[in-house]
Amino acid sequence: MQASVEISMYPFRDEPIPQISEFIDRLNEYEGIEVKTNVMSTQIFGDLSTIFFILQKEIDRAYGEGKASFVIKVLKGDVSGMLDE
Repeated sequence: MQASVEISMYPFRDEPIPQISEFIDRLNEYEGIEVKTNVMSTQIFGDLSTIFFILQKEIDRAYGEGKASFVIKVLKGDVSGMLDE
């Protein structure tokens, strides 16, 4: 099933931007998903099981680097084309 996922990361540290940037950079390395980023969040589009596999791996890795909170929204279907309008 195709899905659209919006994710925001909130590291518990004085300088959160480097950890957020590294997380987004790692997401962009995966094939099979589309990643779009804005100042508020990151959107991921692709197969739901692929997205969840990637997020599980990368959130686990992020937790190894320090405490953080993630806010995730999931929508059925790929709405990536709607964001360009």
